[in-house]
Amino acid sequence: MTNIVTEASNALNSIGNFFTMANATIAALIIFTGYLISFSKKIKPYISVKDDIAALKIDLAKISSEFKTNGGKSLRDQINDLQASTKTILYRQRWILDNREEPIFETDEFGNFTWVNDAFVRLTDRPFRELQNNNWINSLKEDSREEITESWKIAIENKRTFEHILFIVDSKNRVFSTKCIASRQEDGKYIGSFTNIEKFVEKKS
Repeated sequence: MTNIVTEASNALNSIGNFFTMANATIAALIIFTGYLISFSKKIKPYISVKDDIAALKIDLAKISSEFKTNGGKSLRDQINDLQASTKTILYRQRWILDNREEPIFETDEFGNFTWVNDAFVRLTDRPFRELQNNNWINSLKEDSREEITESWKIAIENKRTFEHILFIVDSKNRVFSTKCIASRQEDGKYIGSFTNIEKFVEKKS
């Protein structure tokens, strides 16, 4: 009888141990599941940011492709076409001005000569390198240089049209009177011309 009781007691202990282990396993599974849920919630924002970065890279790649030539469809192709057209227009405009009979000049926004046409060179009998920047003043009659220089400076500083009678002296010391009108353009630069050019003869007293 004692043996039977002992065996029954051992069997009950084994069953108790089994349920204890099962409960522990279930508890561990519950804890692990909770940990996974918590971890996924914490990592979700990082996954979202990663997705956003990937989408941003795609958008940047699309924008970048617009600045590369692709046979005439990209923004870069359109800009290149516009630049080429602008250069052609400027070239034709310069060619027309260069073949005009009246002397014409261009300056930067500070009034420095940057270009003159052939008629200007012929009138002054000086190459452009002797006229560029403010060197054109040296082609004026010496006793008028100071007055013209001051009037020109005031016009540039006040961004207004310059209009004055000039006396040009060429390399052969011939003097020509001319009316100069220089107008300020939208970009701040000036375009001017000489009109009513006449050979000037000083009156002797």
